[in-house]
Amino acid sequence: MTKSGLSATGTVSRQKFRISVTGKGEVTINLYRHLSPSTLLRINKIVPFETHAVRQNWTVVMPTNVIAGKEKTRDEFKRGEIAFGLQEAAIVFFLRDMRVNRKYNILGAVEAGLDVLDNIAHSETVKVERLE
Repeated sequence: MTKSGLSATGTVSRQKFRISVTGKGEVTINLYRHLSPSTLLRINKIVPFETHAVRQNWTVVMPTNVIAGKEKTRDEFKRGEIAFGLQEAAIVFFLRDMRVNRKYNILGAVEAGLDVLDNIAHSETVKVERLE
């Protein structure tokens, strides 16, 4: 288990993705089906896709066209965790431990490349693709 309580290996629930940030590098993430199965299914239907990563204080937000409902929502996150914002229909990366004002569907965590997300400017083009 990782510090966030998410299983890091050895689960059929894990799905690995790569996020390529134009001119900055790559981020490898693990999303877990058991955390938000419906949301992850909807994300898988649009992969691969391109969008913009938008820096908002201590989060990076990647808008999608996914519409999802509440699943295992929470409002407290650790650095490197990933969630889905229902109101903005976006994948959200948390860059520090924090509590937020609304609930998000938890999806998974960053495996490698968190420093790439730390260095995102206001808006960067990103490509999301599934690795396994």
